[in-house]
Amino acid sequence: MTSSIALTCRRSEFELEAGITYLNCAYQSPLSKSVSEAGRTGLLLSPILTS
Repeated sequence: MTSSIALTCRRSEFELEAGITYLNCAYQSPLSKSVSEAGRTGLLLSPILTS
C-alpha cells in the first residue's frame, strides 16, 4: 500500500525548541499549542489551585 499524501511542516503549531526534531511519535509526541493552552486554562480554573 502506498500513499501520495505529502506531509507539511507544522512546527509552528508546537512549542518546540530550535534544533529539536521528533522522529518517532508513536509513544509520546509534543502537545500542540492549542492543547497546551487548554491545559493551562484548566489549571487556572481548578478550584484546587485557586483556593
